[in-house]
Amino acid sequence: KSFHFDKDVPTWDADALAREAARLLSDGHQDFSQAQDYLEAAARVNPFEAKYVYFCALLSAQLKDAVTTARYLNEALKLDPDNEKLRAAIVVWNSNKEDVL
Repeated sequence: KSFHFDKDVPTWDADALAREAARLLSDGHQDFSQAQDYLEAAARVNPFEAKYVYFCALLSAQLKDAVTTARYLNEALKLDPDNEKLRAAIVVWNSNKEDVL
């Protein structure tokens, strides 16, 4: 798939990429696919930060992509195994994969 980042968003700054994803999901935009692209880029820029991977999992759940959601949840858990919010999300995901996290 072809995707072009907004020229005003610094692609080396994971937080800036995550903020752009949040902007795409606010103000009624609800552009899950493009927001996912920004969050995936944030996770690549900072691969040791579980929150970006976790946010990718949440968006994958919104997009009804069970395989990708499970992959991101597992990756996030590897990065931050003691994160209670993440563990709770995994319990919800495992109990009913049709629910949105």
